[in-house]
Amino acid sequence: MSDPQPFRFLDLPRELRLLVFDHLPIKVTHRPCIQQVSQRPDPDIKLIWITLPGLQILATSRELKAEAERIFHPRLRAIQDAPIRLIFNPESTKNKMYYAFLERIILGPWKVQEFERQFRVDTARMPNWTSLAALSGKRIALILQSAVVWSTKCRSCIP
Repeated sequence: MSDPQPFRFLDLPRELRLLVFDHLPIKVTHRPCIQQVSQRPDPDIKLIWITLPGLQILATSRELKAEAERIFHPRLRAIQDAPIRLIFNPESTKNKMYYAFLERIILGPWKVQEFERQFRVDTARMPNWTSLAALSGKRIALILQSAVVWSTKCRSCIP
């Protein structure tokens, strides 16, 4: 029995290649956020992570990149413009502090500083603490029990 010949994607007609690009799925995963102190995943807070698998094909040749860009660009723009989605377990008491912190990010940098003073956050020991504040211009949506409670444009975040 002879070895099967490798399949060359570029041997397909352009119309079929465009159909393949058009059917690449958008992948949505729920990633647990990492706790600052223990560095363990926190099952009570999840980030909804949206990706577009298959983008690696754009790096294979200039011809494929030119063909696929018009299909991928609107999808990537939609992913980029979508709000950042966080799922909170409302039963968890520790989430009240996270929720308050995110609320202050939306309200502005002075509120973040006030929050850090109020809860005595040691930003030197937790350098990633205000990393969410770098989301200037992004929308943040908090989801409690499958209902969006709060979605707003973050205009006054820390740059």
